[in-house]
Amino acid sequence: EFRGTESASNRVFPQPARHYAEIVGQPDVVSRLKTFSGFHLKNSSAPGHVLVIGEEGTGRTTIARTLAHELKLTYQEIDSSKLQIIGDFTSLITNVRSNEVLIVQEIHRLKRNLLELLIGVLRTQKLEIHIGVGTTARRHVLDVAPFTLIGSVTRKSDCSPDLLSCFSLVLQLQPYSSVALAQIAEQIATNANLEIDSESARLIAINSGGRPHHVELLIQRVAKAVRKQRITADDTLQALSAFGMSVRTNTTNHDEPQVADMSGVEFEKLGL
Repeated sequence: EFRGTESASNRVFPQPARHYAEIVGQPDVVSRLKTFSGFHLKNSSAPGHVLVIGEEGTGRTTIARTLAHELKLTYQEIDSSKLQIIGDFTSLITNVRSNEVLIVQEIHRLKRNLLELLIGVLRTQKLEIHIGVGTTARRHVLDVAPFTLIGSVTRKSDCSPDLLSCFSLVLQLQPYSSVALAQIAEQIATNANLEIDSESARLIAINSGGRPHHVELLIQRVAKAVRKQRITADDTLQALSAFGMSVRTNTTNHDEPQVADMSGVEFEKLGL
């Protein structure tokens, strides 16, 4: 939150949505999540595993965290790239608490042997490990506390049939409209104690490549660049141009480069 005399460049931006009502631009997903969590809360049953499908930066983690919050469950999260060896995986799985939510980003990028272990855990709630090779190999079976996995992937085809079969609920994120992205921009700015007019929000929306995370990054960069609490459309245009972007000013211009064409690393470097 913005505190007293802090400048915009030092402002800490808000955490992701914590309630379904705060999720903008995904009505079908929210409707299915409400049905899913409502059913399990009503019956006091353990929620099944959930898969969220969408491009990076489209709100997958926000939705996962919001689901955990609405289920009234604690959660921990990890990027699959952090799990490199069996020891990493074993430590994570055996330390998950009962009824906790485990959010695994880019789950399909797990190494093959770890993915096979995970599928076994999701199906049997047991972790089976083989130590050694040949006749001296030893088999260890560990009980795993019941937990709910929320995994994210870019495309449904990223999941093998075996992995896909482990999920009770599969959510496909839909493209965000410019109107929804502008609403997200206004929401982010308000939560950060910033004032942006509707035209600024619209400009940020149509230059975000259709991704809420990019909306947040652009607001951060613009606020840092102009060092104002009230940001105008002119401020936004000048800042985006200064970042080296070919700024789009309307939603019908398809000829100019899209931010969506940039890699995540390239976008992260904007304005630095």
